[in-house]
This record gives sequence, structure tokens and C-alpha cells, in this order.
Amino acid sequence: MSAETSPIRPDVPPAGRTHDDDPRLACAARQPLPTEASAREFVRLLRPRGLGSQAPRDLTSAVLMRFPAGTSPAEVERVARATALLARAGVPVPRTYAVAAEAGWIVQEDLGDLTLAAAVASAAGVSATVTSAAGDAPQLDVGAAYDEALALLADIAPLSLDTSPTPALGAARLRDELTLFVRTALPHLDAGRPTAGALHLPPPLAPTLASALAPTAAPPAGDTPAPPSVDRALARSLDAELDRLVGDCAARPTETCHRDYHARNLLLAGRVRIIDHQDALRGPRGYDRASLAYDPYVDLPDERRDTLAGRPDDLWPVAVQRLCKAIGTYASKGDAWREWIAPAARQARRLLLVHDVPGHGGGCKGIEAGVLADALARLAAAEPAA
Repeated sequence: MSAETSPIRPDVPPAGRTHDDDPRLACAARQPLPTEASAREFVRLLRPRGLGSQAPRDLTSAVLMRFPAGTSPAEVERVARATALLARAGVPVPRTYAVAAEAGWIVQEDLGDLTLAAAVASAAGVSATVTSAAGDAPQLDVGAAYDEALALLADIAPLSLDTSPTPALGAARLRDELTLFVRTALPHLDAGRPTAGALHLPPPLAPTLASALAPTAAPPAGDTPAPPSVDRALARSLDAELDRLVGDCAARPTETCHRDYHARNLLLAGRVRIIDHQDALRGPRGYDRASLAYDPYVDLPDERRDTLAGRPDDLWPVAVQRLCKAIGTYASKGDAWREWIAPAARQARRLLLVHDVPGHGGGCKGIEAGVLADALARLAAAEPAA
């Protein structure tokens, strides 16, 4: 269920695996689908014929979600339960056709391949229209799709459900996510270091920044370590900035959040449909809206992003935390994900500059001129190593 899929091909198993002989998965052919960041496998089943009474009799395709080997049946059931809870609440998630917790799979409705992110790229802007994956379906207005996606958040926010096995997005978890950002993304701010996956940064680079933020890393050969007092001062400044940012986020009222509400997780199948929804949980009010508005996977004008945010003066601390968290995740996943670091950092830096100043209602005064802003500016200017 992605914008990029492999050609339909005969029933050939993925490398290193054999097909299940479960008759419920019988079909005419299978089409492997991209997995994004998930450890699960997704396969399109063409003309499935063993799914039972929960599936339409004339079903032409469905999507198999196969969990990694060793996944507990309880985890499979949790994901299925999350889908059922959201569906009962009227949230447009995929319909479930079959669940085999012991075998480690779920079969769901096939919503096609057209994500909102792909539609934006195809339309070259939110005011244009694109034709849906079906080809003969009416054209889809991308701006209207964003409006619908925002309206769906109003349905999700008041729900009293928590489908995630992890703690809510309170102060401790929000701070832990920023620690991941520090440990995985900021050590790459070593200009000229010829290591795989490093970021090529334009000079000048504050010479003490990387060592301050990654004090356990050995300096590159030939470099003179900065005085420890300078490193400690930078690290303390950064910690104070991140603590203020988290405090502002944690002080907000909470609501139920999808947790990863961006244009790649919104499919256009007659209407906006939501995927990757299994970890919904309580978090700061506006978290999902900030995630959608400042999504680095799409190229939108800054003015349009701020319009989607609604009240960016109120929402910016959550948006900056979310973007820094995303940068840390991209850096931790390796080279294939690093292309998204620069656009995420640019938005986070822009929000700091615009909103963390007197008269804009920001609660974290001074961050716009601090270590975090400096690091984000350099990450925004960086290019992934070839």
C-alpha cells in the first residue's frame, strides 16, 4: 500500500522465505509491497480465494500483513484490536478480512497505492488535482484531501482508547526522543569526516558542537579536542533548551494521537483512508496536526504548512519536538532515510526563528539563538553522503 510498487508477478516467495501453505492465503498471484520503516512484510494477494466469510465473494485483491518471525500472537491480536477499535469509532482504517495470530499474519482491505504524498508530488501542489490509482475514478482534489485529513483528526482526538504498548507521549518519552536526536543525528555534524553515512556540511562548523553533543565519540584523526569546559557548557545549554521545549509540550492538554500522521500514511481510495494506525495513544494536543502540517515527505509552501497547522504560534513547540524526533529516527535508520533530515531540520529551524521571539506566544525564549538552532541550521544545509 505505497506509491511505489513492484510489477505484478507470479507467486514467487520473498528471498529466504517460503510461502505459507495456509489455505486461507491461497490466491492467483502475489505482489510484494514496499515496507517503509516497518519490520512487517506487506504483500498484495491477487484474487484471494480462502479468506472466509469476512471477505467479499468477488474480492479481486487484499493485502497480507506478515509479522516478523518470533512475534507473539498477543502482538498480532493487539494490532487487529487497534484496527477494530478505530473502525468501530468511525475512523476510516482498512477493513480486516482475516487474522491468524499464531501464524503471525493479518489480511486487510487493499486500499491501492495512491498516498497523499504521491498525490502532492504528482499534482505539484495542493491546489491541483490528480487521477486516482483506479484510472477511471474521479479526479481527487489534493487540497480537499488535506481538509479531510484534518477533519479526521477531530474524530480521533476525543477517543478514549490507547492501542500502543508503549508509554503515552508525556514529558519523559518526549525527552527520550530528543535524546535519540542528539545521539544519532548530531554526531554527523563533523565536517570533512569521510565516514559512511556522514553528512557533508558547508563550512564553517562550530568546532566544539559535535564533540559536545557526542562526548563519547573519538575525535577525527588530526583534530584537536576542544577544551572540556567549552564542551560541557554547550552540552548544558543544549540540555536546557531541550528541557524547555519538552516542558512546553508536556504542559499542553492531551488527546488521542495517531502518532505518525503524515502524507505517506494517508491513502486516497475514494476518500482519505488511514494506515499504520496501530500505535494510537495519548499525546500533546495538536501533535498529529503538527505532524501533517510540517511533514518532510511532501514539498509544500511554508505558508500552506502554517495554514494547515491552524495556529502555528500555539503549535510550534510540538512541531519542533516532532521534527527533531523524526530527524533522530532518520539518522538511526541509515543512508536510505537521510534525505529527509534536511527538509525536517529546515522546518524546525524556521519555526524556531519565527515563533520563539517576543510577541509570538512562544514559551521557550532564547532557543532561536541557541545550540539547537545552530545544529538545525547545519542539518538543514547538509546533504547526504553519496
